[in-house]
Amino acid sequence: MKERNPAIDVAKGIAIIAVVLGHVVTSYQNSNLMMEDAVPNYLCKLVYSFHMPLFFMISGYLVSTKEFDWTKCWPSVRKNLISYGIPYVTFCACLFVFKWVFSGSVNSAVSFTDMLLIPIYPIGMMWFLYALLVVSVLHILLTCIFADKAKQMLFELSISLMVLIITAYVGKSDLGIYDSAKYWFWYSVGVYIMPSIISRIKEFKDDSMIQFLNLLMGVLYCGLVYIIPETNYLLGVIINIVFSLFGAIIIFVLSENLRSNKLLMDIGILSLPIFLFHGYIISVVRIVLSHVNMPLLNGITPLIICSVLGIGISILIYKYLIMPFAVIDFFVYPHKYIGKK
Repeated sequence: MKERNPAIDVAKGIAIIAVVLGHVVTSYQNSNLMMEDAVPNYLCKLVYSFHMPLFFMISGYLVSTKEFDWTKCWPSVRKNLISYGIPYVTFCACLFVFKWVFSGSVNSAVSFTDMLLIPIYPIGMMWFLYALLVVSVLHILLTCIFADKAKQMLFELSISLMVLIITAYVGKSDLGIYDSAKYWFWYSVGVYIMPSIISRIKEFKDDSMIQFLNLLMGVLYCGLVYIIPETNYLLGVIINIVFSLFGAIIIFVLSENLRSNKLLMDIGILSLPIFLFHGYIISVVRIVLSHVNMPLLNGITPLIICSVLGIGISILIYKYLIMPFAVIDFFVYPHKYIGKK
């Protein structure tokens, strides 16, 4: 079993902060607000260049040392179905109720058909759990099939890359299987490539030159995100892959240097509850702020308020209203209770 790596929790903390920032901006944009505000729009473009691939890489990295065979295949698949499936169904239902109750204020209305179609069409941001379930089960099955790990790595990386290229050609789709196909490659990168990269990062974590180069690479990355325009299809796929990979490496190096930062570590440990709850909080805060007169500072004020409250209130809700009660906590972290009597 892999020893818990504090730097990975820090990386998850940075990643979930990026997710919240991105969702704040898109929430306002879907309401025809912040459309011309430069800082929020740039931050949104920046975080969307790496944050979801980073999450899938981290998820893949965390299972990279696990071994599966046919005797463990179904139990492992079943555990993933429960671990991801129960929160997926539960919070699709919660999101459905929320959108239905606040149908006059949220950005997209829902019908009962949407709830019936969640096996195919995830509701809102629940696509992440759907995709994570699919790609994790795919990896387990491939690990059970291939006796030769080198052949498995070659097969999974090459096929998932081809699938990524195909999904880019198809374009945006609301199908859950589309998101699964889109991020399978990054999960595979996390499984097969990131362990070596993270191992090398650990070796040089105290090297001041490496830290300086990482800072320069981060500044260059931010600048390139700003100046490089969106490009269609194949060139766009290549650019996105390069940006996502280098963005992840920058975050991993930064996380190794910040591995003792308790705030980021705690945020990372609770990244799932933050992911599950922040959308509701952002929506409510956005509705309230739209009726309050305050200096918007080109969109920076609501960005900060919504992001801080989205993260902070999510943590408080989980720690004090959900975690103390196993019957409720089960729907967030069912794997904590699997096999327990």
